Amino acid sequence: MILAIDCGNSRLKWGLHDGHRWLRTGAASLPELARLKAAWKKIPRPTQSSSPTSPAGVRRRLEAALSAARR
Repeated sequence: MILAIDCGNSRLKWGLHDGHRWLRTGAASLPELARLKAAWKKIPRPTQSSSPTSPAGVRRRLEAALSAARR
């Protein structure tokens, strides 16, 4: 499972891909990143994540949200 994340200047889009198809997708504005914890708790645990364009500060917040969702 791959959690792909596309982060722009004001919004983030994400999708969970199983290697064949998109299983789940979603979006959030950057101020709403904390809401991702709840959404990501409902998806299968990804084995990889990809976010090549996220600024460092946003990347840290994403990593925190993903870590909290895995607990």
